[in-house]
Amino acid sequence: MVDRRPNIWKLQANQDIDGLCRALAYSDPDIRKRAAAALRALGATEAVDYLRQALQAERQPDVREHLMAALTHLDGSFSEAVAKEKKRDALIQKLSTSHDAKELIEAAQQLGELGDQLATEALVTLFRNTTQPDRVRLAAAKALLNLKSAPSVVTLLAGLKKDNWRVRHNAAAVLGQLRATWATEPLIEALSDPHPNVRLAAAAALHRFQTRQALEALALYQKRRTGQTKPLPHRPDLAPPISSKPEKDTAPSDKPSPQPNTTMPRVEHTKTREIRVDPKRQTQQIMPRLPILPKTDDEEDENPSSPTAPEKT
Repeated sequence: MVDRRPNIWKLQANQDIDGLCRALAYSDPDIRKRAAAALRALGATEAVDYLRQALQAERQPDVREHLMAALTHLDGSFSEAVAKEKKRDALIQKLSTSHDAKELIEAAQQLGELGDQLATEALVTLFRNTTQPDRVRLAAAKALLNLKSAPSVVTLLAGLKKDNWRVRHNAAAVLGQLRATWATEPLIEALSDPHPNVRLAAAAALHRFQTRQALEALALYQKRRTGQTKPLPHRPDLAPPISSKPEKDTAPSDKPSPQPNTTMPRVEHTKTREIRVDPKRQTQQIMPRLPILPKTDDEEDENPSSPTAPEKT
């Protein structure tokens, strides 16, 4: 601090820029405030750096206002910086107070676009809050990537966009192992990756999540692959909502509905009459009558008792 009390009016009259810059560090807030106003009145652009340093160290609100007014007048870019700082502070405040998912996503996106490192802590806190919806955490992760100060798990999100397919594959696989449901949307986009291994890794990761959004995306992916829809895994808690579309009118119409052609070839059935057959006659009909052959000499010797005809003398 400066020991001797400076005379701001005399310093301004003599256009003593160095003396006014030293007065910015004086212990009396009124002296600091008057020194900033004098530098502004003199148009001392060479005092911009001193004014910036004084602003960073200043804690008195009224003195800060005079310092910022002097910088805004002397440095054209400072007005933009001040507006950017105010916007950053408002967005950080919104991250800690708002409970609306849409507002949180917009705030995270705008902080990522500002690129201010002072927003890193607030964005990391939002990302690690597992009670937030996945899309809110995803917005915080993307903002952290823009700030180039993201946690290691968030860098996997950038890995899905790398040129090397192996890097994309590994990123999708690790996100699945970590069950990073906040990365559902980027993994759904990876289902259209030009490399088949990346697509399979993304599908496996989404299957691990077992969320409605992931399962619906997998169903569409299977439909594209096979041309037919495969049933989703049985999850009663993830049953699809009842469709709000009106059902088709099933009232009977005047026109007769077409009947299926069930005509069969016509088969003529003839009446059968029961015929009783005598078993003896049936045997005679089945067994053919054999001719009677004359007996041979051997047959006559074997049957000596059989009667023989008397020899003619």
